[in-house]
Amino acid sequence: MSALPPVAPGFHLQNRTYFPRAIDLPELGYDEDETMRFFSGPRKDPLPYLYRTFRTDKRIHWCFLGELAPSLIRGMIGLRAHGETFPFDIVTGPANWEDDRRSLLPQILPRLKEGYCIALMYAQRTYNFNLAVERAEMIKIFPFSLDELQALLRRINSPLSEGCLECGTPATQVCSRCKSGPYCSRSCQVSNWKNKHKQECAVVEQLMKWSSMDWSTYDSDRMPL
Repeated sequence: MSALPPVAPGFHLQNRTYFPRAIDLPELGYDEDETMRFFSGPRKDPLPYLYRTFRTDKRIHWCFLGELAPSLIRGMIGLRAHGETFPFDIVTGPANWEDDRRSLLPQILPRLKEGYCIALMYAQRTYNFNLAVERAEMIKIFPFSLDELQALLRRINSPLSEGCLECGTPATQVCSRCKSGPYCSRSCQVSNWKNKHKQECAVVEQLMKWSSMDWSTYDSDRMPL
């Protein structure tokens, strides 16, 4: 299989190769051409009576992004992504043992809030369309919507294109930590940090890390934060 193209300059979160839809995620237990674009090859269980197919060697980096929404199904949460809303669970466990997977919702429920964005690094989907991750550390909840994440990306690319985030006047300074968030003065920066930018700063740092990655070549797991 030929190599996928690297992420072009002007990195964005709508790149469906590296930020795929739920339906396009690799499916646990299946060895299909579409699924295999995420992995270098399948590995089959050596015991004939446990004959299952699963993958081990990632080819690329990928991340599923969705926005939390209400769910009408008890025990599941709602997810809004790519123009549709559906109920889902997040599970984890051994990659080759579908029956041993366990729900992560009780662990992350205290951090969930409608409108927040959830990132699942190297997510896969199960036969019943739950979303699966290898480890809980591959889940990150961002206290911003997808639109707000896009706005933060635009600010990274043009840090002084907006007015001061605190008072709106022309800005000449940026945050010393993340190099984003335009400000007109130190006092506005301090005030805005307390009100909002303290949360933004860590997210901007993550977006900057993502935008500098070569997503087309897997080297090691990249955690959300």
